[in-house]
Amino acid sequence: MIYINDLKFSYDNSEVINLNIKKCCIEKGECIVVCGASGSGKTTFMRVLNGLIPSFFKGQISGNININNLTIQQFSCEQLSEIVGSVFQNPATQFFHRRVLDELVFGCEMNGICKNDIQKRLDEIVALFSLQSLLQKDIYTLSGGKQQKVAIASVAMRLPEVILLDEPTANLDAIGINQLIQQLQLLRSIGMTIIICEHRLAPFSAIADKYFYFNNGELKKVYSCQEFNLLTKDELKNLSLRQNKNQIIKFDCYVYTNGLLIKNLNLKYNYIFKSIKQLHFNYNNVYGIVGENGTGKSTLLKTIAGLLNCPGAFYLNGQTIKAEQRLNLSTIVFQDVRLQLFNNRVKLEVDNKMYLELLSLSHLTDRHPMTLSGGEMQRVVIANALSQKKSIFLFDEPTSGLDYKNMLEVATMIKKLRSEQHIVIVASHDIEFLNLCCDYVIEI
Repeated sequence: MIYINDLKFSYDNSEVINLNIKKCCIEKGECIVVCGASGSGKTTFMRVLNGLIPSFFKGQISGNININNLTIQQFSCEQLSEIVGSVFQNPATQFFHRRVLDELVFGCEMNGICKNDIQKRLDEIVALFSLQSLLQKDIYTLSGGKQQKVAIASVAMRLPEVILLDEPTANLDAIGINQLIQQLQLLRSIGMTIIICEHRLAPFSAIADKYFYFNNGELKKVYSCQEFNLLTKDELKNLSLRQNKNQIIKFDCYVYTNGLLIKNLNLKYNYIFKSIKQLHFNYNNVYGIVGENGTGKSTLLKTIAGLLNCPGAFYLNGQTIKAEQRLNLSTIVFQDVRLQLFNNRVKLEVDNKMYLELLSLSHLTDRHPMTLSGGEMQRVVIANALSQKKSIFLFDEPTSGLDYKNMLEVATMIKKLRSEQHIVIVASHDIEFLNLCCDYVIEI
């Protein structure tokens, strides 16, 4: 299916080889999980496979890459898209329409496929993914899991032989992850080859055939699923990889002493309607917020920060605190970190050398933030938030796209925020991370 020999690639102006693969083979219908630390070459590998390199990311490339005996360097990115489909980490970035039905047929229409064939494919994909109830829905009102489902189905409509997925579990809850695995199994059942670039590895143990481990741009080792599942916790840590087995979240009871008290809160935002009778967050603790996609976790954080003015009573140290006051006292790290990057150099985003060093960003100070990987951008925004002198710290999925080493550093930094002056609240689906940094976990 896919054969690679002596592949080397270096980005323009790069002083190192960014991708080095001596030899590898991916058979038709296999599921490959691509893993490794941030900056190890995973994204570059995916860009080569879907033609973004060298069409959009320029550099020097050598070696051979064949898909079904076709040399992919001879094809444009647009031509390759008929063979290799891509699903990005944030599905919303690849949608062209608001209505689900329009999005599903868009790719086929752009390829000039006749109406009857489009309808046939649509009927098959809708049945395969059980999309009947979503066809007339507005995509941007769907949960993250359903958006992911629509994105995968839209790519599948074009019947590519290979589907690439970039961090598909990054913003999904447990239910969404289970649904994702089911969708990938359905794609395998119709003969598609699946390649997944991912840090959260545990969900894929039931579906992966091989694990490609990258380090410093080089494909260091190819593990069979059995070999990978036998790796110990310490061996995974040494490889800077997340755990390969699912974890259980810890729930502990606690009493309100002194801090933030919320009563009779009604969350109303983008079709989210949820009533919360009471929540309380004490100083000197880290609180995790968990719940299914669409239950209002992000809305809750924005309301606490004063960005949304949902009805409810807020008290800090027994005194009423209004939205404007909360805004001045809070700092929030959003799920989509690109919304919080404003300068053209990392050092202008974060002026605190201590946090740059602790989050392994010192070597990136002269880089433009938008040229960084998703995990690196996340760390820049977190470093900026940590350097601010606020009393309420709010984090929305702060480990999205982070490898084990950087996830551990973020967990350590968040734990260091615990003090008699700080309230720390983290909304996340990342159970491994929550178990490392939270004192208490609240489910909504």
